[in-house]
Amino acid sequence: MAYPGLSLIMRIPPLHERPSFRFLLVGAFFGALISWGVFLFMYGTLQERQTITIIKQKREIEQLQDQLSIWQNEHESEKPDEEKPQTKELVIQNLDVKIINSDNFKLGYYSTFFIEEAVKKELNNLISQPVEEVYESKELIKRVIENRQYEIDKKIYRIEVREILFHRTLSVQLKVTDVKSSL
Repeated sequence: MAYPGLSLIMRIPPLHERPSFRFLLVGAFFGALISWGVFLFMYGTLQERQTITIIKQKREIEQLQDQLSIWQNEHESEKPDEEKPQTKELVIQNLDVKIINSDNFKLGYYSTFFIEEAVKKELNNLISQPVEEVYESKELIKRVIENRQYEIDKKIYRIEVREILFHRTLSVQLKVTDVKSSL
């Protein structure tokens, strides 16, 4: 014989009919969606930083290998002559390129980095050249940089040289003057 009071104890209440339980389920669903969106945003941001760090490191390794080969070739080509007096000339050893108005055109870190690297690549042959020779050709350097258009992410950037400083480090400050969309 079954006890009539036992069915009340074993019965599961119908929670799906209560509005508070529905609010709980809807809140959990939207909370999961929002947290997934935040996770994707944070993961994407971190991956972009990592990608740029890796690209920078690869570029730095390539640049150092290029500089090493330039210095080795320069050293091999300079055989010391006993008749020739030993004079130390100041030579370009490093390149420093900066864009000063990247915020005005809303250039991302990625675009700024690639424009700077493209300019460095163009000027790479100036490493190990005497500062006097490089200074004499400063107008040519300026025209080479300004006449080139830099295309990144379907946009074409024009650059203006603001300042060039000549020492062991050739420092170039650039200003973005025009942005066009390429189709």
